[in-house]
Amino acid sequence: MFVDRFEKTPQGVVVVIEVDVGQFVEVALDDFVDVVHEGDAVYKGEDGKWHVDKEQTEQRRKVIEDLMDQLFTDED
Repeated sequence: MFVDRFEKTPQGVVVVIEVDVGQFVEVALDDFVDVVHEGDAVYKGEDGKWHVDKEQTEQRRKVIEDLMDQLFTDED
């Protein structure tokens, strides 16, 4: 599950999480233990709160960076 975006609602800020391709849930920002950013991998802990999976987030960012490097590498 990954953070797609943040939205302001009358009840406060919600975090929109993509739980599956094209399927989203909204979670109140206050339900997060950690500071959360767009693109972060997240999970709901046994404590009922949401957490950032820092290891999975870093792995995902590295894969994306590598893909971007391949895409924009000048191979003249």
